[in-house]
Amino acid sequence: MEYYFADRKSNILGVGSTDGKGEWRIDNDIETQSVDNRPAVELSLDIHFTTDQEQAVNEMAKATNFIMYQDEEGNAHQMVIESVDHDSLGHIHSIVASDAGNDLINETVGAYKADKPYTIADYITRFTNDSGWEIGINEFPDNVRTLEWTSEESSLARIIAVAKDFDAVLSFGFEFVGTNLVKHVINIRHETAGDSLISFEMNKDINNIVTHLDTYDMETSIKAYGAVPESTDGSTNQDPINLIGYKWTDPTGQFVLDQYGFLHDTIAVQKYSRLLSNSNPNPTQSDWNRVKTFDSKSQAALLQAALADLKKYNHPNETYDIDLVNSPYVPL
Repeated sequence: MEYYFADRKSNILGVGSTDGKGEWRIDNDIETQSVDNRPAVELSLDIHFTTDQEQAVNEMAKATNFIMYQDEEGNAHQMVIESVDHDSLGHIHSIVASDAGNDLINETVGAYKADKPYTIADYITRFTNDSGWEIGINEFPDNVRTLEWTSEESSLARIIAVAKDFDAVLSFGFEFVGTNLVKHVINIRHETAGDSLISFEMNKDINNIVTHLDTYDMETSIKAYGAVPESTDGSTNQDPINLIGYKWTDPTGQFVLDQYGFLHDTIAVQKYSRLLSNSNPNPTQSDWNRVKTFDSKSQAALLQAALADLKKYNHPNETYDIDLVNSPYVPL
């Protein structure tokens, strides 16, 4: 099996293979079917590297990058790397990637009621608008339904719900011309089965460092809701506080509050937008959106809670497991 690794602009960075013929040796590749609000397929694999290749593998197979391959049945997959474990001592770079990944998990769609029967392609096109995905194989061209949703959810959750109503299964693929990615497709098929300054030295005080990276909670914009305000007239039908209509300007210019109550990170979106490409290197749209609820009882407090949350999750989460050989004494 061959795996192609690409950056967010879909430039190919390297090719790995399980038969030892590629630039990178890969094993323990496992493809699993997932459920609920995750994409249909999840892939995990290990990439082996030498000391000289360590920096290259970290760049090639980092969180948010793409991995592309054809499965044993000839189905093409494009995935987003969501989680990375980098073992410096064992020389193993382990990744977990999801079919369609955060492009659709982190896009939010609102309540919707169809005014007439629509096809499954009509619904999917509506709920993936501006995502860069288009319909590929469609085994339900003529079936129609009149569907309704009463609450917000992710774009991925919505199109999975659409597929369930049509008894269909979705998969996500791609099309290449040479090494240029030209199309992302959604296929619709019939269902099948402290401050102290302490220094440590690698291979002296530290035996090994395992780095964990993941994008599970990442966001570049947030729509925040607060507490339900106390009624002044005895009414019990109160909406929670939101940021619509609140006036605020970030002195640094990095964060922008729009008229719809979304707080945006204008720098993070340029790095992680789904619209990022060689022809659009600094996109300003297509955020990784999250909808979150806080206990804030005023718009001012809600803004600060949303801002703190956005600063915390506007980049991949990175943690470390450190195997210490020597732990120095630190006076209190």
